[in-house]
Amino acid sequence: MTKHVFLCAFLLSSAALRAQPGGAEPAATPEASGAATPPPPCSVRAWFFPGTEKASVALRMRRPNVEEPVMLGKAEGGVRSSPAFYDERPAGNAAFELIDTSGKVLATATAALRAKMHYTLLASRAGGQWKIDTLIDAVPPNAADRPLRVVNFARGRETVLEFSPEKVEKIAPDSSRELRMPPKTGNFNVKVLAPDGGPAAETVAEIDYSEFPVAYVVVGPDHRDRMRPEVIPGGAPKATPTPPPVAPVEFDLAQERVKEREARVNAAKLERGHLQSQMAILKAQIAEGVNVPENATELQSDLEKRIKQVEADTRGAATPATPASPAAPAPARAN
Repeated sequence: MTKHVFLCAFLLSSAALRAQPGGAEPAATPEASGAATPPPPCSVRAWFFPGTEKASVALRMRRPNVEEPVMLGKAEGGVRSSPAFYDERPAGNAAFELIDTSGKVLATATAALRAKMHYTLLASRAGGQWKIDTLIDAVPPNAADRPLRVVNFARGRETVLEFSPEKVEKIAPDSSRELRMPPKTGNFNVKVLAPDGGPAAETVAEIDYSEFPVAYVVVGPDHRDRMRPEVIPGGAPKATPTPPPVAPVEFDLAQERVKEREARVNAAKLERGHLQSQMAILKAQIAEGVNVPENATELQSDLEKRIKQVEADTRGAATPATPASPAAPAPARAN
């Protein structure tokens, strides 16, 4: 009987301690519970090049243990879609499905997406078949050159890149190709050849590898069916260096008082010089008898007074202020 009473008292006291604010049990952390911390996300963008087919397609991503897929982008009416921006997505293993408007799967691909990396998913159609290419938009830290990826889906037209008279690269219709470029800024000509042998659609493009590690030359019909090449950067932009911390400025009261005193002295000196110049002109007029004002005597007297006052102000401003002495304590009153 005594043991049962003791056990009940112990349980009641333990429950009371847990109910008190100071005795509350700490919440379980992910580390304590064994839950894994999710890795940082990656960056993904989806590009579409339907070729000669004017179809509408979309790209979705599936992840393990996730029921609903995530839509990455779409293209409608056979118009290419190649946005420059990326979207953040969870890192890890992923499966990609290209579907049409009815939900039919046209092509698939898989990839292991790494945290903090940038990816371009290229969905293209050539030879009547769709495919999905997963391109990593990054280069090794000590890479000697940079990738220039030419994506040419100009509805069966050949594209020519002219870097110099000696260096000319031809890109076959409905294909993509990677060239290697020096890591610097450069210009080149892009020509999209006409299918009937007429004048080519020509433009001048520029790449700057000082800001981005990868560059794309995208050739395909826009919403107006024009074959205008477009240069699109890829990868993480160059990190902006963090400015050094600004040292706090210490306020020196004595130094500030010196600066204020010097400013007052300089202002008084300028005023005195101005008044003395007026006095010299007035005295010259009186001595020569030329253009003498009717109230010359009053003006001269007024200038003399003002000059004396400015000189007094100058001496006062140049003299450092003496700090006031603390007031003497009042004598104690006798009771």
